[in-house]
Amino acid sequence: MVDKEQDQAPAAQQLTPQTEEGPADRAENANETKVPKPHGGRAWAGLAIVLSFIALAASGYVAYTLYQKQALLDADVLGTLDQLKANIQQIENNETQVEREVERIKKQFSDAKHVQDTLASAIEKITNELGRNRTGWALAEIEQLLLIANYRLQLAHDPDTAIAALLAADRRLQQLAEPRLLPIRKLVATEITQLQSLERADVPGIALKLGSLADGLQKLPLSVEDRFRPPPPPAQAESETGAGSTFWGVLRQIWLDTLGLVRIRKTTEVQKPLLAPEHDYFLRENLRLMLYGAQLAVLQADVTTYTQNIEAAQKWVSDYFDTDAQSVINVRQELSGLLDAKITVELPDISGSLTALRAVASNKNES
Repeated sequence: MVDKEQDQAPAAQQLTPQTEEGPADRAENANETKVPKPHGGRAWAGLAIVLSFIALAASGYVAYTLYQKQALLDADVLGTLDQLKANIQQIENNETQVEREVERIKKQFSDAKHVQDTLASAIEKITNELGRNRTGWALAEIEQLLLIANYRLQLAHDPDTAIAALLAADRRLQQLAEPRLLPIRKLVATEITQLQSLERADVPGIALKLGSLADGLQKLPLSVEDRFRPPPPPAQAESETGAGSTFWGVLRQIWLDTLGLVRIRKTTEVQKPLLAPEHDYFLRENLRLMLYGAQLAVLQADVTTYTQNIEAAQKWVSDYFDTDAQSVINVRQELSGLLDAKITVELPDISGSLTALRAVASNKNES
């Protein structure tokens, strides 16, 4: 230890500058070294305390701020969690609704599939049935067409409609294209040819002529009886024969006048009573009805009614109208021509194709 102090002493001596100091100076330095200055330490201590308080305040502020941020963060996290929970609940509810909707759609799809299967089965059944009965349906349709042709020809005397029905039946037979139906097509072709070559009556012309005669009845003059006409004056030659004697001429004139007072007529004809003037309207209207009846009979091909009405009209015109008038003569000639007119023709029999078709259909049903 002594050696170390001795070693340090010269070092201290070396570090310390050598100055010439007196005893007083050395005493003052010694005192300064021993007693520190009080004012400088207190300042540093106060400063340290202030700094400590500032650091403590800053630490508190930082801690408070961190606490506030943590609280806000916790609140945000809790709000987010609540929102997520609400969203999850909404998603679950939506999922439940979607599942219900899916179940409903599945049920509707199942029902629709069932209906579709039912319809498909029915359509398939109908298709098979129609496929098996195609010829039967076609034969039934052809039979109806042939029936229409026969009815229109025989009942309505309408050969044009009968030809149209036969042509339609021939087209349906052609579409079937079956060899066993060829004889029927041949019969139908023969019947069509017979109807097309049939002589036609001018029914519209006859009907129009009858209507024209009925409209002109008002202008026909009525007849006047000859027995009510004044007698002709005596001949001038007879008066001149008695010119030589006045007495005998006067007597002859008296005798002629006496004979003129009484007239005796001998006739074998049945005299018709005169028609009163007020009956003129009824005469013309009844005659007009006769002509209209003949017109309707022409359209219906009723030969008997047509002939009866024309003959009755001829008789009435001859009995009640002036036969010397030219208009009456024209009417009588028109009625005579209408009476001889041909309003119907002999219709052919077109039932052969219908009978043959029914025989083929019957054989098919039995087989």
